[in-house]
Amino acid sequence: MPRSEIDQARLANILDMAVGFTAMLRVFRPGSDGTIRTMVRRFLRDLADVRSREQFAPAHHAFCARFKQRIRRARDGRRASYGHAAKILNVSLKVCVHWCGLPAPSVAARVRPFLQVGVDTPILHYLKKHHALPIRATTIAGIGRKEYRLLQQAARAEADARLGPGALLIELDDVLWRELNR
Repeated sequence: MPRSEIDQARLANILDMAVGFTAMLRVFRPGSDGTIRTMVRRFLRDLADVRSREQFAPAHHAFCARFKQRIRRARDGRRASYGHAAKILNVSLKVCVHWCGLPAPSVAARVRPFLQVGVDTPILHYLKKHHALPIRATTIAGIGRKEYRLLQQAARAEADARLGPGALLIELDDVLWRELNR
């Protein structure tokens, strides 16, 4: 088997695990999983061109906006929220980039500092409580772009306080997820 086929199979397996690790697929209409995997794969591919936080942030937002337009919830058929989209992307990037060094080790090392906290419901409650955030949402379904930004700002303050100035948000993600989801 050619090396390229092996690499493609590895990438497909990692993406399946990454998207599945979010535990979100059940929230969306059946058949959405292929669309979501394709969207994450494209984002991952395009990371090779990202050189700064100023390039990463609009790409992240564009992903979330596209996700909201394309993905519908299973329960009521309404559009996915910004919180849903961000969690899918951030958790997938944690697995692919932070843990697996994709799309290439040099790219992963360069973009790792730009990765954000994958806010789930326990992390949402933790950050709201410990940082007195004016967010009414009680689940990620209620998180819009404005709330998402407040949560990431609180995560930055939490990372600096708990892990030291300049700690990566993805490192805080590892710590909070382990602490709050076990």
